Amino acid sequence: MSTYAIEIADKALELLKAPSADEPTPFFKSYWRTPMRQVAASDLPLLGVYILRETRGPDGYENAGEIRFIHRLHLGIAGAISNADPGEQLRILEERMADIDDRLLTNPEFVRMIEGVTAMDRRSQYAQVAETPVAEIQIEMVVTFRTCWEPVVPDDFKTMHVETRYPSADADPAEVQQITQEYDIPQNAKGTHDGPENPRQSRRRS
Repeated sequence: MSTYAIEIADKALELLKAPSADEPTPFFKSYWRTPMRQVAASDLPLLGVYILRETRGPDGYENAGEIRFIHRLHLGIAGAISNADPGEQLRILEERMADIDDRLLTNPEFVRMIEGVTAMDRRSQYAQVAETPVAEIQIEMVVTFRTCWEPVVPDDFKTMHVETRYPSADADPAEVQQITQEYDIPQNAKGTHDGPENPRQSRRRS
């Protein structure tokens, strides 16, 4: 799993925890960054954001240039309430989970972190936790982003030393003036036909 995927999940939870004009007082009592394995009644209502899985595929030809990936990150977002009073609580939960589209997909901070959203899936689940019936709405959001893994080259070509021997290799420099010159090679120089640097590359790594 890439560390950038963790940053995306952290940002999603941060934005969902923040108060909004429509919800100045938070509906959820607890916020988790892990799946809901063991839930106590005192934790409810609860909102969790967690990483379900992450897959990587080649970005372009896999055998040309440095290693580049297109990542597909599956984010799980789950809201849970006590189902002892299913009417009003469940209605509010459904409204809050429906608000997630607005809270994330229209927020510049979140949208800047990803390249796109390829799928979203919603499902409901009902379970019994100890003595507490729990209703849970789960959303799976699939987002994409890219990484570029530039090789570490310990012996960079930085300086070129040139000495001439004219008119032949055994010419005496004392008899024929020769040229000795050193050239500093610019690092990360861009050619005249290179496009602009992609801001998503290089800095998004695990």
